[in-house]
Amino acid sequence: MEKRGRIMSAAVLGLSLAIQGTGAAGPAFAASPEFARTAWEWEKLRDDRLEFEEIPDLIHEYNNQVIQNQIAYREYRGEDQTEISQDYYDAAEEIENRLEDPDPEEAGYAGAVRAALDSRIQAENLRKQGDDNLEDGEIKRLSYEQAEARLVKEAQEKMIDYWSQTWSLEQAQTAWEEAKSALQSEQVRVQAGISTADALLRAQGKEQEAKAELETAQSSQELTRQQLCLMLGWSYGAQVEICQVPEADLEAVSSVNLSEDVAKALEASYDLKITSRRLENARSSAARSSQEQTLKSQKEAAAGSVREAYDRLQLEKADYESAVQSAETAEKAYQTADRKAQAGLLAARELEEEKQSRDRAAAREQSAGLELLKAQIQYQWAVDGLASST
Repeated sequence: MEKRGRIMSAAVLGLSLAIQGTGAAGPAFAASPEFARTAWEWEKLRDDRLEFEEIPDLIHEYNNQVIQNQIAYREYRGEDQTEISQDYYDAAEEIENRLEDPDPEEAGYAGAVRAALDSRIQAENLRKQGDDNLEDGEIKRLSYEQAEARLVKEAQEKMIDYWSQTWSLEQAQTAWEEAKSALQSEQVRVQAGISTADALLRAQGKEQEAKAELETAQSSQELTRQQLCLMLGWSYGAQVEICQVPEADLEAVSSVNLSEDVAKALEASYDLKITSRRLENARSSAARSSQEQTLKSQKEAAAGSVREAYDRLQLEKADYESAVQSAETAEKAYQTADRKAQAGLLAARELEEEKQSRDRAAAREQSAGLELLKAQIQYQWAVDGLASST
């Protein structure tokens, strides 16, 4: 199939997927045939519960871009470099076959001349792409696999972000409740003549600010939720239960061997595999030289990317361990304060302050745990083929 036909078929497929997704109770239009999975596996994927470990399969079966890529690849499977170059030549020839010399006597002659010139330039560019082409079916396969892996990584990060925003939303809700309570107290004080109008205005401002922050947090969380669900095949507005994400694996983080992982990352890198294939396909010495230089630069960049991901992983691990320690200390302080309050040795206001400190420390522990999980996922994906090569 010529390039134009491939592009058109992808566009038509995208429209059909959008139509089929509308109003669906759960993911539909799976990429794989029914016999590719057991009935139990399909049931788990098609329910309205999103579990973290299901993300790779949901992306593979229901992500629109992945489905389009899978269908497009059918046209490239097994094609060598020469056959793909011929696609460009065929597209150029089709453009030229449709060209007609404009009639000087007809209205719009100048515009027709410009359009014809643009078409000839387009045809020439397509021929040059054919001459310079280094692509083949294997490169297409690697590119589509890389795109799918990136989408899985992105969805995993979004699910972590969703829960991070959930904890932020809870804190914003608490802050608003506290601001409302403080405003009510200030109103009582003003009525009793023991506070001022300026103090009341400040309390009103803090309440309005806390409410605005709460609304922003709600909006951010809902946006992340909808983006995540759409990526995984649900329609907009679908009521999906987003399950908890797993905790970071501290043992795995502590046992990372950076030098071994750098070697694994270079072997698994999609970018390096693609460039190596292009080097094999290079016909001219200039093209080979260019690909060799690109490959060298990509190896250095990919190795550096893994090291950067490792450094961030270790920083997040240290931050999480510090947050755990702070939460434990805050919990002990609150328990001590609670015992004192029960014995009449501590005022209710002081106990409330200890409670708030404990809650803030617990929230920081939750946040740090999610950041560590995200850093662990990013590091693992760098090792598994997605290390940045630029």
